[in-house]
Amino acid sequence: MPQDPEAAHKTLVQAVKKGRIPVETIHKSVKRILELKAKYGLFDEEDPLTQKFSALKTIGSEEHRAVEREIAERAVTVLASRDGANPDSIQPSDRVVIAASDQEQAEQLQRQLTQAAGNLSLKTEIAVMSQGNTSGALQTMEQADYVILASYQFRNVASEFGWSDIQTVVDTLNKANKRYVLLSLGNPYETMYVQNVRSALAVYGKQEPNTQAAIQVLLGQLKAEGVLPVGAQSRQK
Repeated sequence: MPQDPEAAHKTLVQAVKKGRIPVETIHKSVKRILELKAKYGLFDEEDPLTQKFSALKTIGSEEHRAVEREIAERAVTVLASRDGANPDSIQPSDRVVIAASDQEQAEQLQRQLTQAAGNLSLKTEIAVMSQGNTSGALQTMEQADYVILASYQFRNVASEFGWSDIQTVVDTLNKANKRYVLLSLGNPYETMYVQNVRSALAVYGKQEPNTQAAIQVLLGQLKAEGVLPVGAQSRQK
């Protein structure tokens, strides 16, 4: 799953031309792929559009969506907490600020929080953080009772990520003794780069089932029982 398929293709072609990848290796790979496609009937005479819509009905079925929700709910993992077990929780009538670098992601979390909160009378506000400039977002957070600090680090190189911005926010929230959660939406490595995080959750995805599960945990509607796939010592190595 390369970020740039065209660049990946050119790199492979050059590798073959320069002899770094033998042509025989390409042939073996193609043969293996074709055999698997044949095994699963992808070369049958059935109309490709019919195949596609049939697959979409199966993949998009409510049964599959229920499994997706269950996986997301069971995967929520506590990365850090003040009491050693639970992240800081959202309380009735809280003023909640959702801070993220992406407006759409923040709006998704805000919508889900509003829907899940029911009659808790929460007030919500969005603070979009631009890299290298957290002053505006921090001013918004000053009025908050609770902050959801969403972090998404997936394919970008960890060393190039804006960890200093997140550290600044975490330090400010700690100093003000505010309740908050650092919500890891991608690779759950934030606590390797950001120090003194008092409350953090990992949900391993920014899609709606993942963020919905996080909201449920923060509202006390769901218990976080996930376990990191790799231990802290292994990650540091």
